[in-house]
Order: sequence, then structure tokens, then C-alpha cells
Amino acid sequence: MNADTVCLACCRNKAEGLLEQYGVSEETREILLKRIDKFLKKDKRTGDMPAPVMMAEILSIVDEKVGIMDAYEKPKKKYNRKLLEMEEAVIAEGRR
Repeated sequence: MNADTVCLACCRNKAEGLLEQYGVSEETREILLKRIDKFLKKDKRTGDMPAPVMMAEILSIVDEKVGIMDAYEKPKKKYNRKLLEMEEAVIAEGRR
């Protein structure tokens, strides 16, 4: 399967959003995005990669400098906290 330009752009945008979400400095962000762009431009290598494999490679680049391997760690924690806040109301509603 060949990755088209939309797929490559989506992977880059995900990395960019992740760096923003985790408050990475502008200097580090620029360094990482240059490395990611270089990785994505290796047509022979990325052209045959499925998107999940590409994202895993990109996350490993980010992880080297920033220590973010789980892109969904913060959103999962926020979601879990929200659910736990609703726990008593849900239990009370179930008892009615």
C-alpha cells in the first residue's frame, strides 16, 4: 500500500499536535519536525509503510527527545477523571 500525500500530512499534523499538546519548546519542536519531515520524505521507505507503522516511527523520534511514547496518555487521564467525577451520579441514577 502506498502512502499518499494526505496520509503523510496527517502523520505530520498528528506529531505537530502532540508536540503542542505536551508544551514542547519551539526550539525542540522545530528540530523534531525537521527530523520527521526528513523521515517522511524518504519515499522508498515510507511509501510502502502502513500509516500505523509510520506513526510508530514518528512517535519514536518524538520519544527520543521528549519522552512521549503514548500519544493518548493525557487525553485518557482526562477522560478517566471525568468519568470518575460522574460515578456517584451514575450509581444514584441506576438505583432509581
